[in-house]
Amino acid sequence: MTLLLSLFFISLLGTMGMVGRKLSLVPTETHKLRRDDSFEIPHFDALKDMGTQSVKKYAYATLVLTLKLYIRSTNMLKYQYQQLEKQIKLASTKHLSPLELKKTEEKASRFLDKISEYKYRIRKIKKKIAAEEENL
Repeated sequence: MTLLLSLFFISLLGTMGMVGRKLSLVPTETHKLRRDDSFEIPHFDALKDMGTQSVKKYAYATLVLTLKLYIRSTNMLKYQYQQLEKQIKLASTKHLSPLELKKTEEKASRFLDKISEYKYRIRKIKKKIAAEEENL
């Protein structure tokens, strides 16, 4: 609750500062209103068009900012995860002997092992056939 209140007052002070800066840039003669000045209120459709244009512009800007932050944060998390994975792998294999290290190496799946074994057998058979044809 205190965080929300402090954020509210900080934003209020910021808004007051921005308005004060804009007022300090305006010449002092224009601050005085004369009685013959009339205030023109623009047509409602013009106000609506200006409002929708500004809302679209700010919505686009927030969308781009949100996407940039999302992409950067996911890339950062991926990088940190990869670094952590490397550190864990290094720490787990740091104190192992070469024999234990060889045992802990990741093996390919059984399916890939069978396929590579099958290819080896076919290659061996082809060599035998080629050798027999040369002898004939």
